[in-house]
Amino acid sequence: MSPSPLPRTRPRVVRTMTLLTLSATLALGGGLAAGGPVAADPQAIPDGVYVATGVGSSGRTIALDLTQGTARIVSACIPYGSATYEARSDGAWSFTVGDLSTRGCPGAAGDLASAVVDALNRGTAWSFVASTPTWFVPHYSVTGPGTQVSLVSAAQAGYEFPSPLTEPPDDPVTVTALQGAWRVESLVVTATSGAQEYGPFEWTATIDPTRVTLPKGCNTGTGEPYLATQSGAFLMDTPGMFTAMGCLSSEPNESEHLYHALVAATRWSQPGADTLAFTGPSVQITLVRPDPAGTPARPRPQSIPNGVYSIGEWAAFAGEVEAPSSVLSIALVDGTARWAGGCLSYGAASYTARSYGPWSFTPQDLSTKGCPGETANAAATAMDRLARAWAWQAMPTPGTYRLLAEPYGYLTMHHLSTPVPDAGPPDDPSAPPAMQGVWRVAAIVGGTPSAVAGPGPYGWTLTIDPTRITLPQGCNTPAGEGYVATASGVFTMRTLAMFAAVSCPGERNESENTFHTLANATRWAAPSPDTLLLAGPGTEVFLERAAPTNHAFAVKAIRPAQTTVRLAVGQSVKLPVTAEPIGPRARANASVRWTTSRGAVARIATGAVSTKTLAKATKATKAGTLKVPMSTGKAATLTIAGVKKGTSRLTLTAASGVKTTVKIVVTAKRVAPTKVTITGGTKAWSVPNLRPQLQLRATVRPAKATAAVPRWSSSDPTIATVDAHGLVTVAPDAWHAASGKKVTITVKAGTRKATRTLTVP
Repeated sequence: MSPSPLPRTRPRVVRTMTLLTLSATLALGGGLAAGGPVAADPQAIPDGVYVATGVGSSGRTIALDLTQGTARIVSACIPYGSATYEARSDGAWSFTVGDLSTRGCPGAAGDLASAVVDALNRGTAWSFVASTPTWFVPHYSVTGPGTQVSLVSAAQAGYEFPSPLTEPPDDPVTVTALQGAWRVESLVVTATSGAQEYGPFEWTATIDPTRVTLPKGCNTGTGEPYLATQSGAFLMDTPGMFTAMGCLSSEPNESEHLYHALVAATRWSQPGADTLAFTGPSVQITLVRPDPAGTPARPRPQSIPNGVYSIGEWAAFAGEVEAPSSVLSIALVDGTARWAGGCLSYGAASYTARSYGPWSFTPQDLSTKGCPGETANAAATAMDRLARAWAWQAMPTPGTYRLLAEPYGYLTMHHLSTPVPDAGPPDDPSAPPAMQGVWRVAAIVGGTPSAVAGPGPYGWTLTIDPTRITLPQGCNTPAGEGYVATASGVFTMRTLAMFAAVSCPGERNESENTFHTLANATRWAAPSPDTLLLAGPGTEVFLERAAPTNHAFAVKAIRPAQTTVRLAVGQSVKLPVTAEPIGPRARANASVRWTTSRGAVARIATGAVSTKTLAKATKATKAGTLKVPMSTGKAATLTIAGVKKGTSRLTLTAASGVKTTVKIVVTAKRVAPTKVTITGGTKAWSVPNLRPQLQLRATVRPAKATAAVPRWSSSDPTIATVDAHGLVTVAPDAWHAASGKKVTITVKAGTRKATRTLTVP
């Protein structure tokens, strides 16, 4: 007579409640009834998957498949090996471990699995326990000296486990399909409240033969160990090492969800060559190979609906409520936030409002410039609160959301029935040509403070280039100040951190007032080709175009690479020539006229002209014009050929009257350079214009070597460049990124060369 199957007439209990009830009952030692249905040999306990509990850790479960005298583990561990058991109809029980292994069971699960196996091994009797008012689920109990294990039908208890393997799985550490870098495409977690989806993510996780590791830059320790088999079994330990608190952006912090989900995963599969899937109770994870370099970021689904929202009250958690001083509205569209009125509609912030509650806000170039009066203060406060917030929640009132900014408080957003503004900037933000050039300040009306500057005019000028507004040279203005202007007349200037005119002589000190006034300007206009007006609340700045020959474009010095050039008859060299402007960095070439005193001794040409061509010229060219770039590091080149023994003088003259001379000595005999050395560079780097520089110099031996103009080069111009005079300058965009990196500077003279390796500060 076989025992009755486990009753299925009772309602299926929730998994959590079942476990709590089972644990509580075992702790009390009650609910076990002897007897029960009697089954015929060989096995009186029906075949099936059973959850074993009553021993070991109360927070874990272990499931075994009992089939015709063979027991296998089907949960918590990678199933390996089997045991033999006998459950006779007379209530006798025996259990032989065989090669049943808890290999791969992590942490507390391993302790529980070992305890269950040991308890079953020491068991000598079994009994059926019917349902009781305290314990709703009927089960079987195995007892023995000092041991008791309860076997509950997994289906009846609400658990689902994979089917057991008929043979031991393969080696659990050689699954090559799992290894490599993977981007998390999606993570679906099913709870009683429904399914929540995470992803897609822009970061990657790395799986090596033994560990899963978070992205570099987070507080990841050494990653988390796992076990997997070719047959699809997967097991990862508790994510004790996985903490993303060291991640700087919001996305890697979400990675912690992935690793907690991987702990729940029990199976892996490979739906495609570049896709991995991990599944387990209530979790489904999809990984894909990383996108190729240059792939645009994919849209991130947001759970706060797109639209325009008013920013309402913000309150401290202590209870104080503060209403905004001005009405502000912001448009949220697919992860991009823009002001929807009240401020200059240029720039944007990025935000994240994911389905499971996280919020992040990065202002980027979203600006409060153009917000009048108190609106600017309210906008700045709103941006601060938006950036501090870390979570969002929907409020009972439809269309109302709360952003939590612990420990500071929270702010509330209300959806408005207002069309979403154009997602782009108002128009082309590149500087209109009408604004660019050199301007004299004709008048300042208003200003901050108003008592500093009068109505003008002033004797100094400012320069507007496509990206910056710069004070005259001689003031404390390392790099000028960035601004944004549009063809429709919108104007905004960044903060004035770099504008300090305290070192300017006389009325140039008043220039600081101009730039503080420009910070308040929101509009620009060009009443005429030679007049510019920049205006804002209560302030106006009138500019008049300065003459083209203004000193800002004048040449301060002409600098040839050498002031004495030695050549033999038939030799030629290229002589680099640079120009240093008086004013700020110029945007054009300087016109430099050159003349030679004795064209029969040395002939000169611009550009690439061969020695043979110059030597055979029937008519010597005694003068010409050279276009010299007026920007740091750039040079023009003169080609000089020795024709006849003697001395000649090359004169270089700029339009401003600045001139310099080069002595040219032509000899009959060639003297090859035997050595070139680099000197200088022993002092610390200087930092003019926010660009670290270091001056090197070349010495050529013997002193009378011919055709020995030094030629400088850098091993990596993206890190640092070197000009014709040995001035090394860190690339403008590489200072911080290249800090600590090395670059090799080489100088050549004839066939000789020398090198110096420098470390970027």
